[in-house]
Amino acid sequence: MNDIKLNEVIERSKKIRELYHQLELTHHGSEWTVEEDALAF
Repeated sequence: MNDIKLNEVIERSKKIRELYHQLELTHHGSEWTVEEDALAF
């Protein structure tokens, strides 16, 4: 298994979140709030 550095994990997570924001805008017209993210989790 490759060693993944913490910074790489953080950057990948940010990119995934950006993609979800785009999806939310497309389907709901707005980005979810932090509370909505937590509830969905």
